[in-house]
Amino acid sequence: MQNITTNTENVTAIFDTEMEVKSRYIQLKNIFSEKNLYYLFAEPIGDGVKWKTEIDGDIIGFSELSEDEKEVAKIVLFKKVSALKKVLGESAKDRKFIKQILEVPSEENIHIIKKDGVFNVVLTFWGHRKNVFQSKKNIVSNMIGNGNCLTIKLQDGSDAIPNFPIKVIYHNEENILTTDSSGEIVIDDILKNSMVEIEFDTNSHDSYKKISISENIKMEEDSMKKEFILEKKAPPPPPPPTPIDNNDNFWKRNWKWLILLLLLLLGLGLFLWKFYVPTPTVVVPIQPPVIIEQNINFTLIDKDTRQPIKGVKIISSGSDNKLTNEQGKATLRLIQSEGGKRVQFLMNGYQSKEITIESGIDIDKTIYLKPLKVKIEGEAGDPRINISWETKDDIDIHVFDPCKKKSIYHGNKTAVCNGKIGKLDVDNLGKGTGIRQENITWDSGGSRGEYIVIINKYSNNSHSPTKVTIRTINNGQTTKKIVYLKGQKQKNFIPFEKKDSQYTFKFTHEN
Repeated sequence: MQNITTNTENVTAIFDTEMEVKSRYIQLKNIFSEKNLYYLFAEPIGDGVKWKTEIDGDIIGFSELSEDEKEVAKIVLFKKVSALKKVLGESAKDRKFIKQILEVPSEENIHIIKKDGVFNVVLTFWGHRKNVFQSKKNIVSNMIGNGNCLTIKLQDGSDAIPNFPIKVIYHNEENILTTDSSGEIVIDDILKNSMVEIEFDTNSHDSYKKISISENIKMEEDSMKKEFILEKKAPPPPPPPTPIDNNDNFWKRNWKWLILLLLLLLGLGLFLWKFYVPTPTVVVPIQPPVIIEQNINFTLIDKDTRQPIKGVKIISSGSDNKLTNEQGKATLRLIQSEGGKRVQFLMNGYQSKEITIESGIDIDKTIYLKPLKVKIEGEAGDPRINISWETKDDIDIHVFDPCKKKSIYHGNKTAVCNGKIGKLDVDNLGKGTGIRQENITWDSGGSRGEYIVIINKYSNNSHSPTKVTIRTINNGQTTKKIVYLKGQKQKNFIPFEKKDSQYTFKFTHEN
């Protein structure tokens, strides 16, 4: 982070107050966060005299650059402004907004930050203009223009040539573009007076005469068109007729028919042999199948947490379905013949799995199920508590920070303790489908001390135990735990009270 100092004489903001410019910077940072587009705008600090930027490097005024360097800077600025317009849109309101934020008092407010030969452009006093009569306006827009348009067309006489690749180099970037159904390529975002290089050849197209094109075009006009005519090759002459040799003997003239006759005779012989030569019949005795009974003791384990999984459905044809108990265990009685039997394991939140149990003696078998990946919702922070579940039940987080004044939950979504703000930024009532989540975080770090966390089952819409995954980030360490909440709707609770419908834990945060 470095400061940029610039002249403030006779400068006034387009917006109503300096505070609005600072608020507008926060707005720009949120709107143009993708690919750090907001880096184009310096951040106002203090009373607005000084500005700062997050880009490192040597700061150079635009007027101090050489002519070649100015052209490079214009290209960088043009690309940034084009990207900003694509983020917003083409409505009148969006065009006015872009015009206001790109207004600067003079070229002195256009700064180049150069590092390792790479140029970045930063604007200070954006959203300002000089408070003098007939002061210059639209300095940035006039410098880069609105983008010139170049149309490249390929045709064969009067017919367009589609799907033809052309290499186009502009703004120091190389692009391979393909002509459309009308044989055209349209590029509408080229900086005025910049150079465009076009290269293509017909080496990979056998239907055209060999040609290689390399041409440089200077974009001096708002709209320019370049046409190229390709010439087709003449069709090859037909092959000469094969001369007839009247001196060929009988065998040369009729060898194909003789081979065909031999094949027909061979086929007739095989047909007669099949129907008139008897085939001996071999009787194979049918052995009764061997029936084997065996008991398989399964233990189902979470592959990530190494904890037993309760409620896994175990399915196999010809056997009763089983569900694992609290210890993740279930016994399946298989009645099968030789060759083995397929067994399937199903559980919400886990990838299904299928194995083959070979016939034999009773065995103990441990199965590891892989949890489905869950995209964690809400803001990051330390500390942070995130819960996720799959049923329609309403599960709530309640967190008491070290001040212990009032818990953070859906009825009190923020709390301040020693200047540190904790907030519930993701709240779910069990509605919708898929994975439900709630998230409480301190994005700037929590207060030092003990935190008490209660996971409460507020409603029991599914009428069954709810599997809840708890993820906790504290002091840079991430922990994950799975609990099962039972019981009916609970509105009142006490921390560490032993109830099937709630789970309580605590941790200490070191600030």
